[in-house]
Amino acid sequence: MFQSREITSHFIMLKNFWSSRITASLHLPCLLVCIVVLFCSCTTVTPVIDNDRPSVVDKSRLRTVNISEGTQLTVLDTCEDSVKSIFNELSEKRFPLFSCSCYYPRYIAGTRSTSLHAYAAAIDINPVQNPCFNAKTRIILPSVTKSPKYGDLYLNRGIQRDGMVTPLEAEVFARNGFTVWGGMWQIPVDYMHFQTTKAIAKILVTLPSNEASIFWKYYLQNPKLIARDEFFAGDINPDDIRLDLLIERMKKIIERPAPAKNLSNSADIKQPRSSIGPPR
Repeated sequence: MFQSREITSHFIMLKNFWSSRITASLHLPCLLVCIVVLFCSCTTVTPVIDNDRPSVVDKSRLRTVNISEGTQLTVLDTCEDSVKSIFNELSEKRFPLFSCSCYYPRYIAGTRSTSLHAYAAAIDINPVQNPCFNAKTRIILPSVTKSPKYGDLYLNRGIQRDGMVTPLEAEVFARNGFTVWGGMWQIPVDYMHFQTTKAIAKILVTLPSNEASIFWKYYLQNPKLIARDEFFAGDINPDDIRLDLLIERMKKIIERPAPAKNLSNSADIKQPRSSIGPPR
């Protein structure tokens, strides 16, 4: 859209440059400046509003969970009891809950890859107290819509304050199937964010609800599967998402001998899973 007043003023400015007593050597640079300004005035940048939301979950499979007084989460039906267990335990530990979100059909910021929030298999908790930021620059990154105000006050994790997530809370999420914590990532560090692995999320939304529940219960009841969630860390072939094949795969994982423990690098939740955070 053209903005006539601005354009007219810039044409006048261009004319004045040529009629002024500017030395000839400055005419060309001045002309270039005027052309750039004029071009910018003649074009407007329209923000891209992404109405094309990814739809990966049948809405009939979404459930609303009361996690505290006045706070509700929309979660995948399969994970409903797990989410209740997480927040019941956090409540027993008197962990303060200020803000929380789960289901949000969107893409990962700046990409066309589907966010785990679109699967209703990711939870963000207390975004102000648990910011997402660039570890190198220490700059707070946008959280879905905008950067949490005052989030930079919580970058120093050595000073524990109410609502800040620690490995103790992360263990609660992990025991209930949300094994990926953004606080263990390096690019970016995302303390607020918990999720299942992407493969697990795909399995849960692809299987019929009753079969997904069978898979999820089997997964949660065997600590070895959660401890070795790298077997479900990558993507998964849609043809392999069959309950019988998945149960067989999990049985093989359970029967497999545990890897030798490296005492110099304990494989508990306090160690980063990777140098780059998986999609959120």
